Amino acid sequence: MRYQVLALTVLPLTMLSATGCGGAHGNISGKVTYKGQPVRFGSVVVVGSDKTPVTGPIDQGGNYLIEDAPAGEVQIGVVSPDPTIAANKAKAMSLPKRPKADEKEDGKHKIGNMPAQEAPADSARAKKKWVQLPKDVQFPDRSGITTTVQPGENTFNIELK
Repeated sequence: MRYQVLALTVLPLTMLSATGCGGAHGNISGKVTYKGQPVRFGSVVVVGSDKTPVTGPIDQGGNYLIEDAPAGEVQIGVVSPDPTIAANKAKAMSLPKRPKADEKEDGKHKIGNMPAQEAPADSARAKKKWVQLPKDVQFPDRSGITTTVQPGENTFNIELK
């Protein structure tokens, strides 16, 4: 009788500590390639049964790492936007607000005197190495890319065609 009580107490506690309060998680890493060449810009998106996206950046070698991905079956997407467009958007978000069109200086609208923004040199170099991926691979629910994440470390290479 004492062993049954002990088993009924220890087993649920062991299961709870193995899964954690929010469910099990694992790290997933690998290399992303498109037509045999590394994808050098963007991120990998993993979505588990809870529908919460978890992302990790892709480095210049095509490698990615996603920490705390949900354990179990996951859907995967690969997002690789044009680096010059991404750089311009980031730069535009950090610019000070433009004056209103009706504010005049020397008889001209200030907006008309503002120089056009150019993409930084780094983004131009990145664009030379960038390849446009098929649109559907960026959506985890449409990409058709899946894997099973185990608690701990996982390796999953993503080969796009």
